[in-house]
Parts: sequence; C-alpha cells; structure tokens
Amino acid sequence: MRLRIGTRFGIISLKVHRLRDTRTDEVFFPLWRDVLFDGQRVFQPDVTALAEQFTERMSYRNTREELAKLVPGVPSSRTINRRVIEDGNLVNAKIRERELETGSIMPDGTEPHAQKGGHNQVNITLAVRPGKKPLLRCLTVGEGWGSHRKTLDRTAFRDEKGAPIPPSMVSDLERGLREAMTPHHGYWNADHIHVPRATGFAL
Repeated sequence: MRLRIGTRFGIISLKVHRLRDTRTDEVFFPLWRDVLFDGQRVFQPDVTALAEQFTERMSYRNTREELAKLVPGVPSSRTINRRVIEDGNLVNAKIRERELETGSIMPDGTEPHAQKGGHNQVNITLAVRPGKKPLLRCLTVGEGWGSHRKTLDRTAFRDEKGAPIPPSMVSDLERGLREAMTPHHGYWNADHIHVPRATGFAL
C-alpha cells in the first residue's frame, strides 16, 4: 500500500508495509505504531501544529499562504479550520475535566456574527487566582451556561495561602448570568466597569 503523507519537509509518498508479531500474532503497521504517523490523515500533526499557531494571529487563508513559505505542500484553508476545531474540542474537554483551585471565577459572554447569518453565543469562564495569571475554566460556542456550571464541581476556592474560602463569582450584569453561575452557597459581585455604567444609565 502506498500513501501520500504531508510533513514539514513536504508531501512524500511512502510504501507502507504490514508486519506480524511472531510472539503475539499481532498484525500492525510500523509506520503508525512505532513512528507515530497518523495513518488516517494526509497532513501529520507537526504540520497541523504549525498551522494552528499561525491561526492565532491571522485568518485561515493567510495562514495557508504564510505556511506555504515554510512548508512545501500545505493543507487547504478548510482543512486547517477543521483541524483547529477538532484539536480545540479535545483541549477544551481536558480543561473542563481538570481539577482546579482558584480565588474566584469570572464568566462572560458575547454574540459575534455567524458566517451563515445570525449570531453565535460565545461564553467563557476564567479562574482568577490572587497574584497569578487567570486560567481558562471553560469555553463554549453555541451553548448556554450549563457546561460552565458543571465545571464548578471540580473547582476548589482558596486564598493565596491555600486556605479554603467561600466560592465567589464576578461578572457583568448580563441577564440570567448571576443565577446560572453563582456557586452554591457562594457570593456574586458585579465588576467595577459595569456598575458605574449601569448606575449612570439608570440616573
């Protein structure tokens, strides 16, 4: 069997052989098992990883153009988009499942325009730790706050010395957000930006 495989060194054509392990009687492809190539895809993880880094700073079309300057033979913009979504979902699932310690949480949402019309609901929750950079607790597109709420079961609230503290949440005045994301027996505070804005509008 001969396959085309896309790597950082370009697209190469390889003849793939199957072997049988005489001890276990297992039939396997050494290229997949030992070299760790992804046999189900043309473009391998090293190319995908480069493309995903580029998409953090530019469009998918520009990513393909810039990647072509470094790699001979690159995936299409659509393929790059699909791989970013697939890998992003895997990373996001791991982030949701991990145990996390934080001082408080900060959820926020927005509704950017969708390509096919209408709007997408994009929600994010950050874990804010005293004296440290915030960590991503959950990110969803096209979902409500339910998935974010579930992550609170794997979130411990502690101060900078590691002592347990009451759960707390800080957010804007989005309708329903306070009720959806305030931890059980916890506290809610409006952020400093939206309190003066909302007060001034009311006055």
